[in-house]
Amino acid sequence: MDSFHVVEWANAALDEVRINAWRDANAIVKALEEKYGKIGKGKPAKDNRNVQKILNARKEAYYIKGSSFALGKAPKHLNER
Repeated sequence: MDSFHVVEWANAALDEVRINAWRDANAIVKALEEKYGKIGKGKPAKDNRNVQKILNARKEAYYIKGSSFALGKAPKHLNER
């Protein structure tokens, strides 16, 4: 075993966990859209709680999907974004 392969295996395992988390989050989005209906064009009403649930679920799925580079970086090299 060498350090290169250990890091490669760790990254592959981390990527698999991240992908599964994104699939779960995306399934929640699809289930909410099926239950409440897809969000149409235009700006939704601010007081519509069902639309806010869908938007929050989409936001969470988006952050999970874009996290691959952040998860592989050293914490000292991360910025707010």
